[in-house]
Amino acid sequence: MFLLNILGGYTQDYHDLLVWKKSHEFTLLAYRLTNYFPKNELYGMSSQLRRASISVVANIVEGRGKKTDRDFLRFLYIANGSLDESRCFLELSLDLEFINKEQFDFIDKKRVEVGYLLYKLIYSIQKALLALYNSMTKTLNNYLTEFLEHLEIERNRSEKTIQNYHFYLSRFLDWQGTSNKPSDITAEAVRKYRLWLNRLVDVHGEPLKKNTQNYHLISLRSFLKYLAKRDVKTLVPEKIELMRMPDREVSFIEGIDIQKLLEAPLKINTGADNAALPLIKHRDKAILELLFSSGLRVSELTKLQKDDINLEKDEFSIRGKGKKTRVVFLSEQAKYWIGKYLKIRKDLNPNMFVSHDKRAGSQREVKSKNGQMEEVYRGITPRSVQRLVQRYAKVAGITKPVTPHTLRHSYATDLLQNGADIRSVQAMLGHSSITTTQIYTHVTDKGLKDVHKKFHGKKREINGKKIDNKGKNK
Repeated sequence: MFLLNILGGYTQDYHDLLVWKKSHEFTLLAYRLTNYFPKNELYGMSSQLRRASISVVANIVEGRGKKTDRDFLRFLYIANGSLDESRCFLELSLDLEFINKEQFDFIDKKRVEVGYLLYKLIYSIQKALLALYNSMTKTLNNYLTEFLEHLEIERNRSEKTIQNYHFYLSRFLDWQGTSNKPSDITAEAVRKYRLWLNRLVDVHGEPLKKNTQNYHLISLRSFLKYLAKRDVKTLVPEKIELMRMPDREVSFIEGIDIQKLLEAPLKINTGADNAALPLIKHRDKAILELLFSSGLRVSELTKLQKDDINLEKDEFSIRGKGKKTRVVFLSEQAKYWIGKYLKIRKDLNPNMFVSHDKRAGSQREVKSKNGQMEEVYRGITPRSVQRLVQRYAKVAGITKPVTPHTLRHSYATDLLQNGADIRSVQAMLGHSSITTTQIYTHVTDKGLKDVHKKFHGKKREINGKKIDNKGKNK
């Protein structure tokens, strides 16, 4: 009866269906206790334990925690311990022949089962209290740090990807201001944030591009998905819809223009000193040939090491975007100029392409690695490659903007125009989705032009005369 007296002050009628659904996991465990000891004192204890747990969980969920709730949790610990100690009482009862061996085994088994269920109930309520405490005390900044760590460890994202997520989400948190709880992220708050993004201007007075605004929303949606997996109360990520984007335009060069661009390094005077001029010309020629023959991204090209490419083979492996590995192929021209460039280099720098301009300073720099400072060799930077491509495009007389990615587009377009299937091009470009590769199809389908000429306007007449599709009389 002692247990009943302890519990008697904490029971109350359950009154909220919503709380019942939320506390179902906890109360079900306590409810199952009634299956073991019907029509005796333990039956009454388990029934009151069930009702008391409903009351406590209701208070937790509704934010009405009281001192009695803490007392109840303390009782659960005591009850769990007393169940463990009750074996001594059973053994004494057996010795005094109050119960026989069969009764002893039956009661002992039920005692262990009740103890296990009670332990699970305690653990579940502790878990609920911890989640409640976190939701009340943890800020969005805390969750953002954990999300970035999740990207690094579980998702194995690159350092650059994590930096981008941090930038986009920090901008959202700065905009939120004092509203720094997950529950503060509502559909209305996101609507106002999208409006703010659409009206935001950069340092040049230009509004954010639509795809840049989408990057902000994609980052926020990924963050909300992470919070949902952690059972943190916040906005459902599916409620954030991205803005519709126009079809992506592909900029590429072909024919005589690509030939002029590839020959430009051998014709230009870079303005460097005479000693470095041959190195720069050979390096830039090798870079342009490699970009066009392999479709490399500029970030992939600048990370290449000398040991990555075996010039005796026509192919090599590259770890690209998303840390995915793919095979890329070399043309004879690319192999020739890379070999020639490496042959005239005398330095020990392991990077495939380096700066030879004295203004760039030393090829070494000090970096922190694993908490220690060490001297490492520098390679050419992506920005340097962008500048040299733009410079040679002007030399070649190409008026439209040309970037290293333009050469990647030109590579893919050249493959498709010459009959390569789209799946093969997808693999060579390293695209995860075929949808990304399909942006090239509307500019490369030569068959459509032939179909148009063959079948369109066959029966047209001008002044009573039949005209063919070349404008000639028949």
